Amino acid sequence: MPIIGHTLVGIVVAQQVGPRGSTRAHPPGQWTHIFWLPAIVALSYLPDVLTHLGVWLGLPSAQAAGHSLIVACVLGVAIGASWSRLAATSPRRTIALTTSVLLLHDALDLLQDVERMPLWPLSMRQVGTDWLMFTDRLSGEAVAFGLPFAAYQFWRMATRRPLLGGTAATSAVRWSAGLFACGVLATTVGVSYLRDVRGAQLRDAEVHWRSGEFHEALALIDAAERWPSSAGRGDLLRGQVYARMGQDEQAERAMLRAYRRSPDAFWPNAVLAEFYASRGSVEARLERSAPYLEVLRTRFATHEALPSVMARIQQHIDADRQGR
Repeated sequence: MPIIGHTLVGIVVAQQVGPRGSTRAHPPGQWTHIFWLPAIVALSYLPDVLTHLGVWLGLPSAQAAGHSLIVACVLGVAIGASWSRLAATSPRRTIALTTSVLLLHDALDLLQDVERMPLWPLSMRQVGTDWLMFTDRLSGEAVAFGLPFAAYQFWRMATRRPLLGGTAATSAVRWSAGLFACGVLATTVGVSYLRDVRGAQLRDAEVHWRSGEFHEALALIDAAERWPSSAGRGDLLRGQVYARMGQDEQAERAMLRAYRRSPDAFWPNAVLAEFYASRGSVEARLERSAPYLEVLRTRFATHEALPSVMARIQQHIDADRQGR
């Protein structure tokens, strides 16, 4: 997800779309102005908050549910209706705003990840692009989002539009909104940096795993799983390390933990299918790998890694047949 990008987009939306009363006789109160920008920025991160909460609770498909366009529409209507009552704002306008902010978050994520399921639970089809996938997240997002954000702020200043808070907002509101925006930006920059560090640790762990340096790989996986990590990726790699070490019971437990977090994703199914296809008799291999192979064939027929995964699985099964 574009961590810094969500913050900057939320600030721009709050600047561009200010609070408006449900009627002219009942304008939004002072508290509505104070919490307007914080509320919209918080909404900009709601899909990620729900995803991490679902992962922490051990709920299956948390990633898919948290970033579903269908779920975003349902939440947008519910949150918008409640917000309009509390803030005395126009119901239609507030519902449209909250829904748009959530859908915008999901749309930005679709530009950074090729394995999203935007129509979950109606469809498990994975779509997306890697246009916003940066090797260096911090500098990449600074260019992709920071420069347009700066240009937009210069435009607001040039056209004498208020940077923070509406024209009726007091100086206290403006200062509060400004301090909040600076605090969120500082936090997101820090989180973005830490995520880059965790990603590098996980990539280093994979290098050690492929080189046969298993204990070094496990130590790096443990470090990479500290907050803010990418939930599930560590367990998947940990299972592969244990499998190479011959510790099948621990390998299976780790792989199943990763699978339970994202049962609809490609790699948890692929890794488990290959693991089961390489253990036991031919009959056991076919039986235990069958459910995961079925998911791979039906849901991921066009996945670029499917041919190589299926080839390795077939090699495992053929090797056991030839060994008899």
